[in-house]
Amino acid sequence: MRVSVVGCGGISRSHLEVLNAMESVTISSVVDIVHEKADLAASEYNCKAYYDYDVMLSEDNPDCVHICTPHYLHVPMSVKALTRGIHVLCEKPCAISAEGLSQLKMAQILSDAKFGVCFQNR
Repeated sequence: MRVSVVGCGGISRSHLEVLNAMESVTISSVVDIVHEKADLAASEYNCKAYYDYDVMLSEDNPDCVHICTPHYLHVPMSVKALTRGIHVLCEKPCAISAEGLSQLKMAQILSDAKFGVCFQNR
C-alpha cells in the first residue's frame, strides 16, 4: 500500500515511524506547506516531498493518506481523498463543527474508501 503523510509537524513523526516499519507499506510522499518540513521528512523517509495537497493527490495518487494537519483542515482534506477513492486515517478531531461532520459523513457514504480516526493517547 502506498501512503502519503499530510502535515509534517510533531505528530507526523509517529505516523511515519510506524508506517516505515510496516513491510506492506511504502511511504510514497509527504506534504507540508512549509517546504523545509516536507523536505526534511522526505529525506528521512526516502520519498517525494509535496508542498500542495491537491498536487500530491493528482501526481502521487496514494492508496491512503494520513491527515496530520491543523484541525480545521481535517474535513476538506479527508473529503477530497474520499471523493477520489483514497483511504484516510485522520488525526483527531475528525471535524470541528456539526456541518463539517455532516460533510465528512456524506463523503464516507459516497466513497468505497475507508475512513478512520486516530486517537493514540487513549
